[in-house]
Amino acid sequence: MVIYRAVEKLDIARFISNSNLLYLITFLTVIIGSIAFSAITKRYAIDVALNKLNLK
Repeated sequence: MVIYRAVEKLDIARFISNSNLLYLITFLTVIIGSIAFSAITKRYAIDVALNKLNLK
């Protein structure tokens, strides 16, 4: 939901008048943003925490 709110703040509706295209671009942006957020979180936050606790 946070990723969607960030995409919503970009206000891409000003640039795209076709509602179907706007939906598709919003959908893809949210999916890609969610995947990137998950990968970054796993890579840096979880792995670093596990290494500091010597659990990995």
